[in-house]
Amino acid sequence: MRRAENLVVCGPPGTGKSFLAEALASEGIEAGMRVSWFKLRIACPNHRNGQGDRYP
Repeated sequence: MRRAENLVVCGPPGTGKSFLAEALASEGIEAGMRVSWFKLRIACPNHRNGQGDRYP
């Protein structure tokens, strides 16, 4: 977390993506770091949401 890199969490619904991201963000905040949270369509407006990998 100290390297201040971006993180994209993806996967099928119900696999804990939001839980993981919220836990990491909480740890960062407690460590005095700045944390930002964006939905993909806002962070990457040119990304064609839903056109990437498909999950069975």
